[in-house]
Amino acid sequence: MQNWGYTDKDIAQKIGRSPAYISKLSSLNTAPKRMIKLIENGKIAASFAMDIISKGETDKFLQDVE
Repeated sequence: MQNWGYTDKDIAQKIGRSPAYISKLSSLNTAPKRMIKLIENGKIAASFAMDIISKGETDKFLQDVE
């Protein structure tokens, strides 16, 4: 929806979530492929990945996992 010009606030209203949640969710679009693979393989939850990304700890987390 962001690609079609909707703001986080617009999307949040349409799906009943907060704009902060939408912002975190969209962070998965730029997540490293290694993190996406962990989500796809059921090793971590997407919500956990969003929290790691929002805290700026992606690199540290991926190093710890390896």
